Amino acid sequence: MAVFLFIANLFIFDIKIILLYYLYNLWLIAVNCTLKGGKMEHPGEENLDPDLLALIKKSEEDGGISLKDVPKNSLAHIHTQNTVYIIAVIDEKSGKAAVTSNGKHVTQPEICYLRGSTFGGSMIKVDWIGIGMHLEMALADGRVLTTSQIKMVRFKADHQNARQTMIESAQSREPKPISKEEFLQNLEKFITDKFPENIRPDAKQMIERFSLNGRFAIASVLAIAQEHDKFRKAMATLNRFYAEHWAYQHPEVRGDPGFTPSNAFYLERVYKELNLPLPGKK
Repeated sequence: MAVFLFIANLFIFDIKIILLYYLYNLWLIAVNCTLKGGKMEHPGEENLDPDLLALIKKSEEDGGISLKDVPKNSLAHIHTQNTVYIIAVIDEKSGKAAVTSNGKHVTQPEICYLRGSTFGGSMIKVDWIGIGMHLEMALADGRVLTTSQIKMVRFKADHQNARQTMIESAQSREPKPISKEEFLQNLEKFITDKFPENIRPDAKQMIERFSLNGRFAIASVLAIAQEHDKFRKAMATLNRFYAEHWAYQHPEVRGDPGFTPSNAFYLERVYKELNLPLPGKK
């Protein structure tokens, strides 16, 4: 009998420990997330811009989908305010996909890298297709495309191998990789063609401060600035952003638009501040 009571007490003690552990975890959740009216509040939200916070909460209500949850072997039809994009995700981890649309910016299947969704600014929800947000993608030719506001997303099963046909068509247009030596030769020719001798050393010095992938992006900025008689202003702006952001990056990725959205954001700021057209636009 004594043995039975001892075992029963141990059992009750274990139940109490489990219950206390459960209550402790509930307390941790309550500390980190305040529930009001059945909706989760965002820690630190008092530091966010009220308009941005309202957009974030509305996006949570409207919904969306992570790239890893996109149905396999399907085509995503993304209806934005202005365009319908058809996307076939190739690798959800890197965001690599084939994309085409009925709009003017993507007129045939192309390879792109889906970065995520934004509200039109520098903040981005990575690997996310959000209703009411703007999808951002890096195209294989170096362009960064931000769509108009997403209104609806539909997924269609690929019954007639259209997905694979689209991917193969996009891959056939994907720029072929070149060696480092070939890249540097092409860049040297670009610098010689685009910049007169009196500013060429300054342009070259600025460009060589960046990674290989970043160099062509910087060279493009300076070339377009030169075409619009804003070379010196572009140099000053790039120097300012270099001290503010790029100087803290590792040389191997410095200024690479594909490495982090913030690099693309700073490049876009140069174009906007100087009122320059983006590459490929006049």
